[in-house]
Amino acid sequence: MGHILACYGAGAILGGLLALGRRPRRPLVVANLATLGFPLPPLALALHLPAVAVAAAALLAGLGSALGSALETTVEQHLVPPGVLSRVGAFNMVGAFAFGPVAFIAAGPAAAAFGARTVLGFGAAWAVLGTLAVFAVPSIRRMPWPGSGSAPGTG
Repeated sequence: MGHILACYGAGAILGGLLALGRRPRRPLVVANLATLGFPLPPLALALHLPAVAVAAAALLAGLGSALGSALETTVEQHLVPPGVLSRVGAFNMVGAFAFGPVAFIAAGPAAAAFGARTVLGFGAAWAVLGTLAVFAVPSIRRMPWPGSGSAPGTG
């Protein structure tokens, strides 16, 4: 288990290094695509793949997490007025640190009722659907790199 978490951490380091100096034309598209790494570890577990495959999935999830976060945070800091930036960050943290544990609390009883494979598969599918839902927002797809000159919705 430790090697799987170490692979996630290594992926995060690689993702952070990959983000350095990058200025993708559509940063929120790239950031959102990077989140497609998130469902890989639970999917690998649901499919009973070998530990090395789960570790590889964790590496990709860590890479996507760091890369996506770096790009999203850069866009956020350029577009959100400084006076409300801390509030926006607080909303993000509530989602991660308040609702995340609720999901972990519910996972045990859900796995007991429906089976671990079903819960892991549902979690992977939910992550993919969430990514697709974000792609459905035109302003997310069209958001240019901050300061590139074109406004959202015009390119």
